[in-house]
Amino acid sequence: MQPATLHPFTWLGLLLPLSHAWTLEMTLGLFLALLSGYALFRDLSLSPVASAFGGTVWAFSDYLRFHAGWPHSAAAAPFPLLLLGLRRLAVERSRSGVAVTIVSLFLTAVAGHPESLFHAVAAGGLWFLYCLAFEAHRGRGRAVLMALAAGTVTAGLTAVILLPHVEAIRQTYDYFFRSTWWVHQKKSMPLKDSLATMQQILIPYVLGVPDHGSMAAKSQIPQAYVGSVALPLALLGLASRRRIRWILLLLGALGAAAWARFPVIADGISALPLFDLAINERLVFLFCFSVAALAAIGIDSLRDDLTHPFFRFALVSLLILIGGFLLNERQILARGMPGPFLMMLFGMQVVPLALVVLGASPALRLTPSWIPSALLLLLVGQRAAETSYLYPTVATKAFYPPLDLLASIPRGAPYRMAALGMAFIPNVSTMYGLEDVRGYDTMKFKPLVETYPLWCGTETLWFNRIDDASRPFLSFLNMRYLIAAPGAITPSSWRTIAEGPGGRVVENPHVLPRAFAPSEVLVEPDPSKRLQALATVRDFATLGVVSEWPGHGPRSRSHNGETSVAIIAYDADYLSLETDSGEPSLVATSVTAWKGWRLKVDGVDAPLLEYNHAFLAFVAPPGRHRATLTYLPASVVLGAAISVLSFLSVVAWGLAARKRAALHRRRC
Repeated sequence: MQPATLHPFTWLGLLLPLSHAWTLEMTLGLFLALLSGYALFRDLSLSPVASAFGGTVWAFSDYLRFHAGWPHSAAAAPFPLLLLGLRRLAVERSRSGVAVTIVSLFLTAVAGHPESLFHAVAAGGLWFLYCLAFEAHRGRGRAVLMALAAGTVTAGLTAVILLPHVEAIRQTYDYFFRSTWWVHQKKSMPLKDSLATMQQILIPYVLGVPDHGSMAAKSQIPQAYVGSVALPLALLGLASRRRIRWILLLLGALGAAAWARFPVIADGISALPLFDLAINERLVFLFCFSVAALAAIGIDSLRDDLTHPFFRFALVSLLILIGGFLLNERQILARGMPGPFLMMLFGMQVVPLALVVLGASPALRLTPSWIPSALLLLLVGQRAAETSYLYPTVATKAFYPPLDLLASIPRGAPYRMAALGMAFIPNVSTMYGLEDVRGYDTMKFKPLVETYPLWCGTETLWFNRIDDASRPFLSFLNMRYLIAAPGAITPSSWRTIAEGPGGRVVENPHVLPRAFAPSEVLVEPDPSKRLQALATVRDFATLGVVSEWPGHGPRSRSHNGETSVAIIAYDADYLSLETDSGEPSLVATSVTAWKGWRLKVDGVDAPLLEYNHAFLAFVAPPGRHRATLTYLPASVVLGAAISVLSFLSVVAWGLAARKRAALHRRRC
């Protein structure tokens, strides 16, 4: 899911160097959010300037900007487009509504964050029901059927990623954690803490910001702020007579309450099916969207001679902002935020809002016709300044530059590497063509996590950190090379093969091949006792543990036949071996045992065994044989078939509709 392999922006990025592809992806994500917001607000009969203002508020909201380059932002960006499609289905029951809904759902599904897809669909459902409630009863059934058809088509088009995800997720520690512990936890905070979090809607830095001092306990990362210029306009939109404001108010309230973990409301949301497994604080994107939509309505309300209420809303917002800042300034500084940086943040809020108050003042009697355009320009300038510090632009040459230290590690060889402590964070290794034994993923194979005490520690919600490179299990994991920061302690028997200002690379003399035959094998069917047995092993070349071994009884310890194992070829999803033995022998690997691995011995399917609790092994027959391991889950094959058939069906339906339209024109 996370690589977003089916997302159009990913495919466009393949045409460019990776650094430019990354920049293009985030730029197109910003454009998609702008376009989606603009299209929805125009469909709500708002003016072009008001629609552009609302789209800008949405695209530059803290939620989307903070998660730029992450799947959260890519999944949330087309949310207004989803609401546009659903509204057309409810009101017009048109084919365009079906098409827009499919496109928006597809973009959300392939963005790489299934939880956001679930949240978007749930919120879209509320929006759809609200729009449907005001339509004639006779047309509601057709609208519902069309909405279900759009969802079904999208599920079919994305089956190639959805089905493997559903299959894989139940094998993960994360699903186990959420379904056994997380679901039973109280999701709300005390009212005092929730109200403190809510302050960030107006003063996003009131509880601290990352990398600029410490954040307050139980605080959320600021993600609900959309710019002080937008807030009085959102209040103006809420005061308008447009019926749509009520569903916007509901979505915004739910998003803010879930994010601030508001008592009763947060627990109520988390009690619903599937919501009980989700991190519902991420529903804050609904609040950002609702403020954007209400602000767009507010801009349009200026045409209705509501300049005086706008002045009052802007003045009240300014006074609350200044008062809130003065009340919290001392505690913000006490958390270590530099004074100049704090004043810069405050200035970027208060100066534009003060200009809004001045421009809206009845005393100046400014012409309302040009105020919306001026507000749009002011908003763009404010949000560009306020969000620039999050991800500063750097030169292309700084994007994973060549490192002489890593030249000593051969590429294309069947060995893995790692680093000590916080050195060389695991996701960096991919950029240099290295295989890191540490993980950097939100979905971790549960049996592998259960082996962590044998070889690593854990950084919460991050990666599994290695502090002691001498642990025997690391040799079994095929870790041949270790990167150590200057001054880090490594095993004395390990040879330094490269050294430089940034650290050194040492080689593990005890590393085991990715596939080998252990001297002895212990059969232990009980998982907990299996892990206990593994903790006592000092040399995994001499002893391995399996859950079962045909022909050997439970808890037996047997000699394994001498077997030579040669790796002929390998890739992330493929391993080709040549075995030669005089008797049936167990061949062990350090390939994790995700469902979907298939074994063929001399082209014939053969069974796989569980080895060392989380890995794969098989029995090699006597003589010389070729064994191949291939990772191809049945869910991928089935999903691909469904996706192809769905795509062909959509194309056929489109061609047929075009032909019918042509025939209709001829008859007319």
